[in-house]
Amino acid sequence: MYWSSIFILPKKVIKAIEHHFNHYLWQGKCTGKGVIKVAWEKVCLPKREGGLGLKRVVDWNRAAILKNIWSLFTQDGSLWVAWVHTHLIKDKCFWTIKKVSDSTWGWSTILKLRNDARLFLKYEVGDGKKIFLWHDHWHPDGVLYLKYGHRIIYDAASKTDARVDSVLIDKQWHWRPARSEELVSIQSKLFSINLREEDKALWSASSSGKFSCAAIWNELRTKGNEVNWWNLIWNHIFFDCSFSKRIWRNVMALCLISDPQFCWEHLVEWGSMHLKRKGLRANLCKLAWWATVYYLWSQKNALLHAGQVKTEDQILNLIKKDVKTRLNSKVCFEDSILNRALCCNWGISSASLCSRSRST
Repeated sequence: MYWSSIFILPKKVIKAIEHHFNHYLWQGKCTGKGVIKVAWEKVCLPKREGGLGLKRVVDWNRAAILKNIWSLFTQDGSLWVAWVHTHLIKDKCFWTIKKVSDSTWGWSTILKLRNDARLFLKYEVGDGKKIFLWHDHWHPDGVLYLKYGHRIIYDAASKTDARVDSVLIDKQWHWRPARSEELVSIQSKLFSINLREEDKALWSASSSGKFSCAAIWNELRTKGNEVNWWNLIWNHIFFDCSFSKRIWRNVMALCLISDPQFCWEHLVEWGSMHLKRKGLRANLCKLAWWATVYYLWSQKNALLHAGQVKTEDQILNLIKKDVKTRLNSKVCFEDSILNRALCCNWGISSASLCSRSRST
């Protein structure tokens, strides 16, 4: 994940990574030969569009780099942002900086994705000192240079690197008399702009106006058509099916959860509220949840494509084995009555408990 936020990963690397992902999805292991049932592009569509909701590496890679561009515009206080502004941007317009031969790989990648970032980066005008008049998106018409070309700068008797504060005096617009129809159009729309105290960068792909990797990923990804059965199949595979429901009921009982949620949306909501802690129970529930989803999905694929069926006891034993193996490698947890009961249920050694006080 770190390197994917530094530069665009080579196509061969992305292909190899996704090849391993696909093999693991269908065979439970990353290597070896086997038949891939569904193209990875379709697997990575959201559930509403008939996929599994996984994210393609190429899309996430671009989203992670665009986050760096967002940081440059918001100047988030990081050392990297300060260094880039001092040594690379040097108070120039980010959109017009030329790539030089000795540019680093990371900086070249950022410059290469400027057109993507420009689609979403906008400004609310304050004092206009940070906003480039012709190259930033602050006007209702969008980026003025892109819409009207270089001639508009000449008509306005301006400079290509002029900032919005060059046409503001005491919070009032102060343009030269319009010498073209284009300038008349630009100036006629200024009344709709509410001036703030300070300039503020906005990310239009997010409803909050702040950068979101999930939101920009949704804008960049390949879109599919929504299918009307998406909710039915997910709830059936994991909950509505009596076989799946019995598995879940047993797993939840092992986790000492008395009121299991038998609906995908409700389970996700419950997990987001209760699984953020660091104690034994939270760790155990997370591992049990992941293992249950994995083995139920594997069972469905094995039945559908190979006619292979496992019993409930076999699946439960696989889930318990995975959870036990992973938890035995974790740090020790608080020695409490609750944790001893959980260890007993899952066959986990009490050696994983210690007298040090930890939150359960």
